[in-house]
Amino acid sequence: MEPQVHEPFNNMMYQALHILFAVVFIYLAVNVAYLLFISVAGLLSRKKVTLSSPEKKRIAVLITSYKEDDVIVNTIQQAVEHNYPADKFDVFLAADQLQPATIEKIKQFRVDVNEVFFAVGSKARSLNYLLNKIDESKYDVALVLDGDNVMTAGFLEKINGAFQNRYHAVQG
Repeated sequence: MEPQVHEPFNNMMYQALHILFAVVFIYLAVNVAYLLFISVAGLLSRKKVTLSSPEKKRIAVLITSYKEDDVIVNTIQQAVEHNYPADKFDVFLAADQLQPATIEKIKQFRVDVNEVFFAVGSKARSLNYLLNKIDESKYDVALVLDGDNVMTAGFLEKINGAFQNRYHAVQG
């Protein structure tokens, strides 16, 4: 004996599923249209900012390093040899638990090395140590790098231009 299927029940299920799919489709279509609109508006209304300036701000490059002996020497070398006037930026390092051999290599560069020994290594503690140590009246901008960050060519010039254009904070 074959089970009986009631035609009105099948029709009602079909209509309910049809309505559900239509609602989901409309919801997704509205979201996609919104994101597309915002993306196009962002591309069209982008303000052109010149990120170079003849006036050079004084920049303090603050680098924190916790047991990053394998990369910190390269980071320091790249920072010190950056294509920005040498008298307009200084590099400061908070060296938390670096090996003595690494410290000696770093001291060969134009960098203010600050060996710190915190019970628990912390980027925030190292950064606060450097901020309290530097004479803030000598610098217009503080740039924070981690031990494994390398600035691309022209990065300090772009930072300078952004701050010349009255930006208050820049992430790069």
